[in-house]
Amino acid sequence: SNFIIYRHIEEIIGGFDFAIIATSAEPRFQLMQDLIERNIKYFLLEKIVFQSIKQFDTIIELTKKRNVRTYCNFVNRYFSNYIDLKKIIKDRKEKVHISIRAGDLGLACSVIHYMDLFEYLTGYEIIESSSNLELWNKSNKRGDNYKEFSGLFLGKTLKGDTIDAYFDKSHNGNVIISIEQNDQKIIISEGEGRQYSYKSELLLADNRFNIIPTSKLTFKLVNDIYNDTCLLPSIEESKNCHYHLIKECLKGTNSIYSKEKICPIT
Repeated sequence: SNFIIYRHIEEIIGGFDFAIIATSAEPRFQLMQDLIERNIKYFLLEKIVFQSIKQFDTIIELTKKRNVRTYCNFVNRYFSNYIDLKKIIKDRKEKVHISIRAGDLGLACSVIHYMDLFEYLTGYEIIESSSNLELWNKSNKRGDNYKEFSGLFLGKTLKGDTIDAYFDKSHNGNVIISIEQNDQKIIISEGEGRQYSYKSELLLADNRFNIIPTSKLTFKLVNDIYNDTCLLPSIEESKNCHYHLIKECLKGTNSIYSKEKICPIT
């Protein structure tokens, strides 16, 4: 393989049609505009995708105008355990409740993955959200221009499915995901790589939870995007989760939400 290193975007003249943007959130909006102007037609974006809903709207309009295909890298949708769970949840039809318990990860940069998973598993968008967030007073490892939080995020769908995610800054333990539907419960321990299935509190199964390493998944993601078979959410589909996260994080900084307001999270 041949690698070319460009130190300035102005050096990119042509010959490329796919871009993976894995920068922090702040420069991504301008960077993507510049790359679209250089005729890039396929994008894979890391989160947080953009820092305001106005930025989302501007890029979505531009991608439609220029026929650009853009996906957001929420890889939970590619894990076989979650693909199987989605089928089971759909067949049962009852309301779903998902709880996330995590430690010192940073709610702003991490909870979006579980919000997307919640929408993926239930098939419904979050329509209501609330939170009780505590602003970190320590330096952010990605830069002091970014804010981070611990605390609680709550969400609800039109169907009545609910999610609560608690990030405890004093806890360094494993992420635990609990998925409940009627008398059925699935508990996933990401650190242990285990999935426990219960019915009426009786343990029915103890299975492996398979996390696909990024090194093994990127090639498939790129090919799926080219072939229009990608399971990741499009930029349009990802906008709703970002709206609720941005709204709650702005509230956590004592700011009033507006579409134009920049939320300093990454």
